[in-house]
Amino acid sequence: MPVPPTAPWSPASERTIMRAIHCLVVALIVFASTSMQCNVFENGPSHFENVSGKVIVGFSEGYPSGAGEPTIMLTMSSVRIYPCMNYTLLYKLTKSQDSIHLAILGVTIGEICLTALGPAGASTPIELASGAYNVDVDILGSTDRYALVVTNDDIRLTPIDTSVSRLRASHLWRYPRQSFAYYAGTLVEDSSLCTAFADTLRTHLILEEISPPPEGIWPYPLTVGGYYFNSPARFFHYRTEADYDSAGSLLRIYSKAVLKNTSGSSFWLVNWMNKRYLSWILQNQ
Repeated sequence: MPVPPTAPWSPASERTIMRAIHCLVVALIVFASTSMQCNVFENGPSHFENVSGKVIVGFSEGYPSGAGEPTIMLTMSSVRIYPCMNYTLLYKLTKSQDSIHLAILGVTIGEICLTALGPAGASTPIELASGAYNVDVDILGSTDRYALVVTNDDIRLTPIDTSVSRLRASHLWRYPRQSFAYYAGTLVEDSSLCTAFADTLRTHLILEEISPPPEGIWPYPLTVGGYYFNSPARFFHYRTEADYDSAGSLLRIYSKAVLKNTSGSSFWLVNWMNKRYLSWILQNQ
């Protein structure tokens, strides 16, 4: 019996397969987080349009490379919600010694539409030394003005004259250097384990506990959720990076000796450089 000829491989075939894989990954992510169905379709050539509605701007610390010392990031997102979650704001950023000019040029999307709803957004690292800056945001010929003050501890952005943009937040704290956050979640009957491990850290390491200020946005998440008992987040200063690695070693020992014998318990540490120690991984190492 003759064998049917095989269709020749082509770049178009490869693109079709890659789009199908992309759709499957996105659909799983969106289904898990929002229970919404995600479709991927071609838009054809990249689509461009003017900005509609205000743009939310802000400055905060983040990790553009995933880990390492945090970098000040300029973030922007549209108030308008678009039919595809991957719309992007096009912008031009210029910076001088004491001024920052952000021009929002429009909104674009490439050939692929991820059909979960979302704003158009963009972010970029911006190197800012401690000091005061004038910030201008230009959208469709209208210019908003802000005053930005950066210190080693915090970032403050104050509106002066605005009509086409608004603040994400006016006061954000920077990550305290040589600090880490401790999070824990357990079953209710195992809640004492959360305090027990915090006591272990305090016993074996020289740490100074930090209380987040009552005003402004703290850089670390303040709460943990998803467990029957959600332990309050705790924050500590340490002396050297080796001390933080020692905290990770203590969590490894605790995870193998104690947490491995429980169900539904998760403890983790994350420091100012986004280095993480996770009990559910450590207990199997």
